[in-house]
Amino acid sequence: MPISIQLTFLRRTAAGPALLTVQDAKLGARTSTIHVTLSQEETSSTGDGEKKKKHSVKVAGYITVSDPVSEVGLSTDSDWTVYPPPPSLRPPEFITTSNTGDGNGKGDVRLAPDSPWVRVSQRFSKFRRAWNHTEVFGPADTELRQRRWGIIDQWARFRPLGPKGGEGRWTDEAVAYLIDLSPLTLQGLEDAGTAAGYAADDGGPFWFPTVTLYVDFKKRLPPTTGVEWLYSRVTMKSIRNGRTDIDVVVLDERGEVVALATQVGLVVSASRNLKGRELPYKTEGQGQAQGQGEGAAKAKI
Repeated sequence: MPISIQLTFLRRTAAGPALLTVQDAKLGARTSTIHVTLSQEETSSTGDGEKKKKHSVKVAGYITVSDPVSEVGLSTDSDWTVYPPPPSLRPPEFITTSNTGDGNGKGDVRLAPDSPWVRVSQRFSKFRRAWNHTEVFGPADTELRQRRWGIIDQWARFRPLGPKGGEGRWTDEAVAYLIDLSPLTLQGLEDAGTAAGYAADDGGPFWFPTVTLYVDFKKRLPPTTGVEWLYSRVTMKSIRNGRTDIDVVVLDERGEVVALATQVGLVVSASRNLKGRELPYKTEGQGQAQGQGEGAAKAKI
C-alpha cells in the first residue's frame, strides 16, 4: 500500500485509455519507492499535414509503498484537533418516513430535520464528471460557511456510477480520489473569481487544474469492507495570481486521521481544458446547482 504520493501534473488529461509506466527507484526492506508516469495518446499534425500519434506524459510522480507486516513501530496521537470545530464530527443522520402510499410498502429516507449537514450539488456536473461518483454533505448553516471562507467541512460517501456502481465504500485506493473532492471549495473560488471580475470565458465554468499533489496516508482502511463515511477539513490560506494552496485532512468516524494532503493548483477558464474538445457544459446555466438544490432535503440511500 502507498504511504506517500508525490505527483506533478504536466499536461491536461482526458477520459479514456492511459498508459502507466513504473520504474523501481529504491527497493528496501521496509519501504520501497517507485517512479510512475501516466501517458495518453495524442494526435498531432506534421508540417505536411499528416496526422501523427504519440504518447505524451501527463502525470509524473514518486510513490513510496510499504506492506502491513513491515509497518511496525511507535503509534501515538497528539493533542491536535480540528479547529475551528465543525458543525459535528458525526456524519449525517437519516430517518425513514412512513409509507408514501405508492403501494411498495417503503418510505422515503431523508436527512434528519435537525441535521447540521445538507447535501451539496456540484456546479457544472457535466464538466466535472469525476465528482458525480460521490454524495457530499456540507454545513447546513450558510452563514457559517460565509464566515469561514477558506475553511470547508464536509462528509462524503462513495456512490460510483456505471453498471457496477451503487452504494460503494471508501477504501485505501479511493481516499486519493476523495482528497481532490470539495464542491464547496470550488464554489467559493468561482464566486470569488466572479466578484473580482475574473469571469470564465464563454460564460462557462472555471477549471482548477492541480499542479502538484502530496499525500501522506496515515491509517489503513478495512481492505474488504471499507467504510461508508469519511470527513474532510479543507483549508486555503492565500490565492495569489490565480494560484491556490489547498490542505486536506481526512478523518474517519472515530476521528482518527486517515490521510493528509497538500495541493498547489491554478484557477483558469475551462476553455483551456476544453480547447479542441466538445463543451459539455453548454446546456447548463451559471446559476444551476449553485446552492444545495432540491436534493439537499432528501437523499436516497
